[in-house]
Amino acid sequence: MSQLNAVYREIEVKDMKPPTPYCIHLSTALMQVPVGAPAGSAPMVEIWARDFDRGSTDFCTDQQDLKFTFNNWLPNADRIYSEHYFDARAKDMISQRAIRLKYNAGEYQRWLPSQKSSSMIFTKANLPGVTLKMSVIDWNNNVDYCSVDLRLVCNDPINCPPGAANRIAAMFIQNQVRCDE
Repeated sequence: MSQLNAVYREIEVKDMKPPTPYCIHLSTALMQVPVGAPAGSAPMVEIWARDFDRGSTDFCTDQQDLKFTFNNWLPNADRIYSEHYFDARAKDMISQRAIRLKYNAGEYQRWLPSQKSSSMIFTKANLPGVTLKMSVIDWNNNVDYCSVDLRLVCNDPINCPPGAANRIAAMFIQNQVRCDE
């Protein structure tokens, strides 16, 4: 007569693999300062991290649930479902005016939960362009990024420095991403 023994063990499966980012590069123009804008206004453009996404994926997070930020910054976890501004430490400053000034200077990001993406402001200080990390975040806060180029031109003849580029040329490059499983 044979005897069967069964052993039951609990195991915990953890998602430790970050998402696989897939990105594009972008070119855009700084927006001209409108007539009647407050003194000191400068040409700027607001760009969303999600704008650089070209179909990033993750094994454990549906594509529509991935989150996007710049430079591996994470939005404030306590406020993930509400619009807010954040820096590298995901902390808000006390003064709303100070937050807005930092955001307009490109030092903070703005989180918009409906987009699952943050945005940043770029100004003539960023001409002719910048290289950024477009970060992809899964449900477990695993993060990976691809380096993206944002090419900027300024079409405002009054508020842009002489010699600022005045023509937009788009260049799309397919990044090759290797996934080690």
